Amino acid sequence: PILTDGRIEAVSRAVTRGVEVVASAVFVPQGARQFGFIYSVRIRILMPTETDYVSEEDRGFATCQLQSRHWEIANNSTGETNRVNGEG
Repeated sequence: PILTDGRIEAVSRAVTRGVEVVASAVFVPQGARQFGFIYSVRIRILMPTETDYVSEEDRGFATCQLQSRHWEIANNSTGETNRVNGEG
């Protein structure tokens, strides 16, 4: 979606075993020759009233924590892909 200030936001959502991960990135033009992105990753265990909820007993854990990450950042204008790996 395009935000009210003209920035473009991209959002991805995935749920696995009752754990939701929402990642978003917002393109922010900074000047005539520079630009950048602001990103956010949110991880949470769904509540019993929410779609895709899985009980603690069925999912096999009470808490969760990001331990490692792997991102692929594609530049559609150049065809290049940057990869980021590291601790959570």
